[in-house]
Amino acid sequence: MDEQVLYNLNISYTQNYDLSRQLLPLARKFLSNPSQLTNEWNYKNTYSNGAGLADQAELQFFVDYILEQSYNYLDKHNLKLKSNVKLWVSLFASEMFAGDEHAGHTHPGALLSGLIYLESPPGSSKLEFKSPRTSNASWLNYLDESSYSSEGDIFTVTPDHTITVNPTPGLFLLWESWALHRVPKNQSTAGRVTMVFNVGVQDK
Repeated sequence: MDEQVLYNLNISYTQNYDLSRQLLPLARKFLSNPSQLTNEWNYKNTYSNGAGLADQAELQFFVDYILEQSYNYLDKHNLKLKSNVKLWVSLFASEMFAGDEHAGHTHPGALLSGLIYLESPPGSSKLEFKSPRTSNASWLNYLDESSYSSEGDIFTVTPDHTITVNPTPGLFLLWESWALHRVPKNQSTAGRVTMVFNVGVQDK
């Protein structure tokens, strides 16, 4: 039979150590500035409405990188924006310590979301995605987790269909913002540091 794929959970990724080394001191700078901290969701971060850190001139190179990867993602999956809009980035820094977590959520104001790991000491929480199939008990109970493709040491799939991402410095991830994900309770005493972004649209 022929097949038409209408949607799927795709997670684009690349390992970019040079980029993470370039970003780490900048993330540290903003995370050490009390005026930048908002501590949204009860852990240390600089999240704010609007562009956030994407407005910082010294992070323009990273915003450009995010936009390049985002347009590449759309092209690869044949996803076409309406002609009157273009992509737009919001950005924040995050540092999690032991006991910090971020409950399951999506990003309804964005098209794409992602992050880059800058520091992931022992005990750092993995990022978890929940397969939409788990809303159906038959899929959850009878589909073997080996049915999901996974890549080396980066992605694993648990028996309850949770897709986990192993945090390693330099790992850059990009996914569609409707995907349900969470960060379970962090166990590291040193900070788990990331730069997190959302990609939405604005008028041309």
